[in-house]
Amino acid sequence: AIFCRREFFSLDKSLLMGDPLCSLFLNLLTMLFAHKIPKVIGIITLIMLGTVIGVLQAALGVEIILRALTLLGVIVLQGG
Repeated sequence: AIFCRREFFSLDKSLLMGDPLCSLFLNLLTMLFAHKIPKVIGIITLIMLGTVIGVLQAALGVEIILRALTLLGVIVLQGG
């Protein structure tokens, strides 16, 4: 299993847990203050912020998938 491999424990835990937890926390804050946010920062800024956060979440997902496939030995990544 992946959890028994030694390489699994050398992963950066902040990447695996910190970023998704931060994203969940920001989503919670957004939901709690959804009625006030557009009045304060504007609709255009909100759309741009949503786009940036969406791209960051997609990049994080791709990175986690690539790391998992590397640990399973399905792919070999070259470089740093």
